[in-house]
Amino acid sequence: MPSPMKLEYKYLGITFQRNGTYAVHIQKVAAKCRARLNVIRMLKGTSWGAGKRPLLTIYRSLVRSVIECGMEAYFLSSSNMLKPLVKIQNDALRLCIGAMPSTPVACLQYACKEMPLFIRHKLLCLKYKAHLLTFSDHPCRSLIEDCWQKRFPDKFVHKD
Repeated sequence: MPSPMKLEYKYLGITFQRNGTYAVHIQKVAAKCRARLNVIRMLKGTSWGAGKRPLLTIYRSLVRSVIECGMEAYFLSSSNMLKPLVKIQNDALRLCIGAMPSTPVACLQYACKEMPLFIRHKLLCLKYKAHLLTFSDHPCRSLIEDCWQKRFPDKFVHKD
């Protein structure tokens, strides 16, 4: 008797679903990050505790690193699925600088010198692409070279 098909597979820390969404993976990452936010809450204090810079360092090492692991999967998902991760980033930044809940997100990000998640993802992808382009014999180079002739073979072609 054949074994039943699984609905989820975990590979290299990313949970893949059979239906092609990453909802379960995003929920697991959000739960893991919420638990790590408690470390920041514990270290933050009004009369004693860590200041803004150490708390931001803790956020970047404990929370942001977990969010960024498997980030490509997140951005293949819809923007509604990413709301828990964006909320975690905002909550962490609020905790780090001691901001009120009504503080605008753009002000939080500016005060903490943090980018929104979708912009950070693009930055990391571009950095990786620039790194790969420095190697002339890298096997992935042909995949990332952008050539408009390949993208638009019928357009912009000069025919005599």
